[in-house]
Amino acid sequence: MTRGGRRSGAGAPRGNLNALKGGNHSQQLKAAIGALVNNDETRRVLLAIVEKRRRERIRFQALMIASAKLIHNAELSAAIRKKLEEHLNESE
Repeated sequence: MTRGGRRSGAGAPRGNLNALKGGNHSQQLKAAIGALVNNDETRRVLLAIVEKRRRERIRFQALMIASAKLIHNAELSAAIRKKLEEHLNESE
């Protein structure tokens, strides 16, 4: 029996995609990211998605603040604002 080094039959079977979960050593994931980053159209689409989410978050925040201002109960209004801030901090 040999000591140290590679052993035949050890490790994940060929074609196993578990490395995609972590992505640290996945050549497929690196190639996919490289293809996305180097493609101008894909980059524009991804940036548009990020921008849309940012605008939606700002719109949601404005709506919630306006709603909280309509509530005449100051304690309830403050609680709603606090929850809103917590929600926005979690989503970032």
